[in-house]
Amino acid sequence: MEVGYVAVETFHTTEKYKEWSKLFHVIEVVSLDCALCPRILKTSVPDDSKYLPSSYEDILNNLDLLLHIVSDKKDTQILAVINEPDEDSTSLLTDKRFKFYGYDLLEDSTRISALTNCGGFDKVFSPKDISEYGLIKEFDKAKHIQFLLENEYPYENHAFCKLWAIWKMESLN
Repeated sequence: MEVGYVAVETFHTTEKYKEWSKLFHVIEVVSLDCALCPRILKTSVPDDSKYLPSSYEDILNNLDLLLHIVSDKKDTQILAVINEPDEDSTSLLTDKRFKFYGYDLLEDSTRISALTNCGGFDKVFSPKDISEYGLIKEFDKAKHIQFLLENEYPYENHAFCKLWAIWKMESLN
């Protein structure tokens, strides 16, 4: 499992968002969701840069390069991510600058989070299953929700999701 790094805009929830999502306890969304947390890296990077193998071209495997590119950006989240981990990922990243926040379920082609940006999948999870950062904290629960989404909502595109483990950079030191 390879760790990738991405810079996204910070999304602090608003009353309008809380009313729409029914996620009244969520204070900040930590996600790769393209609508809530748009990517920061919108320009090309050097040709010799390496990307994390995924459908997301803005996920680099070089943290130093990413930090250099976004050094002048404000209100940015630097996330470390693993796509489709096959085990609990809580302790897989040893960089002390990052804190593990949880797991997100993203529909691959649209990059929309089933947890925080689809209006809810009531047969599969409730707001109480989601942390204050819009994520599922436990690996087994996230995998179970991923499975149930596909089975309970077979005609809903946003129910077919990839599981992402997400850490957020807390400090540069």
